[in-house]
Amino acid sequence: MRIVDEDALKALIKEAVRELIAERALLFATDETAQQLALINTKPFITVPETMLLLNVSKDTLYKRVREAKKGTAQHPIPFQDIGAITFPRVELLEWARTHKRPSRDKGAKP
Repeated sequence: MRIVDEDALKALIKEAVRELIAERALLFATDETAQQLALINTKPFITVPETMLLLNVSKDTLYKRVREAKKGTAQHPIPFQDIGAITFPRVELLEWARTHKRPSRDKGAKP
């Protein structure tokens, strides 16, 4: 006598395995990000992709801040160097980020 529907049990097992795989992938991604951030924090100057990760901003946002700084239109210009490629002095950049945060534009954010 069967108490459990075999197809339903297979579906439940498949879903559980998918969830475990997704959790493992998330843990791996978190570990990889932590490793990348640790490496970034050892460097005096960082690249655009490293800065994007460190500040959690998009490439467009980062280049917008650089353009504003170059034009002199930024109230608090982002620190960078253009040596044929854009680089950022990590310590100065982190201080800039701490002291010159822009307000969030999230719909739920309060003014």
